[in-house]
Amino acid sequence: MALIAGAKGANEFSTSNMYTSLVVNGRQCFSCVTYSSLWLFLLR
Repeated sequence: MALIAGAKGANEFSTSNMYTSLVVNGRQCFSCVTYSSLWLFLLR
């Protein structure tokens, strides 16, 4: 039973970890796009 509970907890942890990495990557991508658009605006 403990093994099943541990596997379930690990599965939930990996799911939340995936969501966290998605949010972090989304923030980095957003800041990168903002930075690039600022550069294009300045270089224009």
